[in-house]
Amino acid sequence: MGVDVAIPLFEETVEWAGAINSVLMDKPRLFGQAMLLRDKALMKRRAQLGGIRVGIFEEAHDKGDVIRFLKRVNQTLLKLDGDPNDPIHLKAFDKAGCLGHRVIRTPDEVDTIPEEEFPVLMESHLDGKKEK
Repeated sequence: MGVDVAIPLFEETVEWAGAINSVLMDKPRLFGQAMLLRDKALMKRRAQLGGIRVGIFEEAHDKGDVIRFLKRVNQTLLKLDGDPNDPIHLKAFDKAGCLGHRVIRTPDEVDTIPEEEFPVLMESHLDGKKEK
């Protein structure tokens, strides 16, 4: 064939390149590794297994799932009535980078999410660390 490796030029072609490379190099796991880059939930599960700290996350299929997750996260953080909620993050499964990212702090904000954006990945907020 004369081809040694497939290089994805766009994020949307990572899966294809992974599948092609797994055949070209006779390494079936390459496809799974490529899928980690495209599936946010799978990537977070793999990061957890590797000892990397990630937020609590779940998949949401509708607005009710988002409200339940928001309440459950804040209940776990021992928030009292009247305390401001810690935010949760919603991330699109099928968009690159930060496209489709939303920060939700109250159940009222969930009403602004169009139904066609579901399913989404929900994640609790992690405060970052500033390095000196």
